[in-house]
Amino acid sequence: MTNEVSDGANGDIRERAAQHTLAANPLIGVRGQDILDSARLLLGQILSNPVAATQQYLTFLAELGRIATGASELAPDAKDRRFADPAWRESVASRAKLPGLEQRPPSLRG
Repeated sequence: MTNEVSDGANGDIRERAAQHTLAANPLIGVRGQDILDSARLLLGQILSNPVAATQQYLTFLAELGRIATGASELAPDAKDRRFADPAWRESVASRAKLPGLEQRPPSLRG
């Protein structure tokens, strides 16, 4: 009986958290409408300035090509402690992913 009350309380807490969160939570899920709204916004921006969108996309693809061939000169900011662990420099997988992280706009880099 105690477990039933405890489970019920936990369920209530989970439900309240799901309804009142300010960010998408991968453990709870993303609403389909949010995805559609984001896609609509992205498409609208692309259509409003296709030349800039194409230039940005081609620049992104060119950098990904340099990453794939090991020719990329992108590196994380020396002050960014997230990349201080030697595994970031020593791991082949991490070296391959690391420059791609820098392709994000500065406002999203953290």
